[in-house]
Amino acid sequence: MKTAKVTRTTNDLLKITWDPRHLADTTKEQHSALMYDIGTIVRSHCSFQWKSWRAVSAEVKVGVRHELSTKYIHELFSGRFTQWKSNFHKHYKKYEDPEVALAVGCPKELVNRPED
Repeated sequence: MKTAKVTRTTNDLLKITWDPRHLADTTKEQHSALMYDIGTIVRSHCSFQWKSWRAVSAEVKVGVRHELSTKYIHELFSGRFTQWKSNFHKHYKKYEDPEVALAVGCPKELVNRPED
């Protein structure tokens, strides 16, 4: 999808508009990481007793999906937390004194936040 904003109309009844900042194309690295994770989880939970994915029991499929979802969410939270800390670190490195950094341009996430 190359356009900045994609709008799709279905039977003129339902209009779906996609947010362009979340409409990025997947990269080869993302695709490769997802395929690696899926392969690892499937190999650890599914034995050769089934001839195809269709034959795998629903219980096993639910377990595989749950583990993949949990892994994805954990990595997403970890990445966001690291980015959040990095943003604050960059802000505070601009100033010599932390009190000055707070006074000059306190990031909105820190306003009225209790001390840890």
